[in-house]
Amino acid sequence: MTSFINVDLHCHTTASDGRLDPRDLLALALERNIDLLAITDHDNADGFRQAANVIAACPDDYASLSLLSGVEFSALWRGLNIHVVGLGVDVESSVFLAAERQQAAARAARAQTIAERLIKKGLPDVLQLAIGHASSVTSVGRPHFAQAMIDIGVVKSFDEAFNKWLGAGKIGDVKVMWPTISEAVDWIRQSGGVAVLAHPHKYKMTRTKLCDLLEEFSLAGGQAMELAFCQQSNDEQRNLARLARQFDLTASRASDFHGPHMPWNALGKAKEIVTGITPVWEKYSLGR
Repeated sequence: MTSFINVDLHCHTTASDGRLDPRDLLALALERNIDLLAITDHDNADGFRQAANVIAACPDDYASLSLLSGVEFSALWRGLNIHVVGLGVDVESSVFLAAERQQAAARAARAQTIAERLIKKGLPDVLQLAIGHASSVTSVGRPHFAQAMIDIGVVKSFDEAFNKWLGAGKIGDVKVMWPTISEAVDWIRQSGGVAVLAHPHKYKMTRTKLCDLLEEFSLAGGQAMELAFCQQSNDEQRNLARLARQFDLTASRASDFHGPHMPWNALGKAKEIVTGITPVWEKYSLGR
């Protein structure tokens, strides 16, 4: 049993679509009294690498915080975009570095496709603006396109951008370049990490379809699912806990923090795990 009290195993920095750079994210984690933090940027571990360097330079300043390597891989399952978090991965392993390169190429190609699709619908070319909001073309995501569209007045808000243009099933929802869910899980396992199904509640699936996803994820080697998140009722967690037991998955606690502009996903403020499912950081001895 570990001594961790406040755990957050899913958050983002400016290395993907987060608003805080790694140093500022670490400062917020200290302010929130987080014991164990996993930085899980989309399809790359640059945020974790930068944060680890910050801690290495001044270890005494971060003595109360344990940092865990992580990533959030985009994957495809039955034509749906599914996210798989990897915890405790060796970010310098050959398998992980190859996965980063493959996902970077996919992201760059997807960004170009999104821009072209929007242009065909009569919108201005916002690709360069979107890249300007990201750290590079290989880290461009739909939130960067949304911000670019807000900048030029095409939409007034992120919600409008996603509801009209970028959300699931919309013209900007491009996902044909991603690996299968089995491939994403395999990358994580071969890199020494634990594969966690991210935010299952966000996929809006029927229970039968979610069971199908969890069965395939588990058979592929997935070992945990995000069970506790922000703005969650006990009933929601209990429903997910039944599925975790059914597929022998451990539980992760995750805010999916992107920045102060999304206060509903506040860092370190995910619901406590109250359903008796073993936390992933205990079963797999992650952290201390």
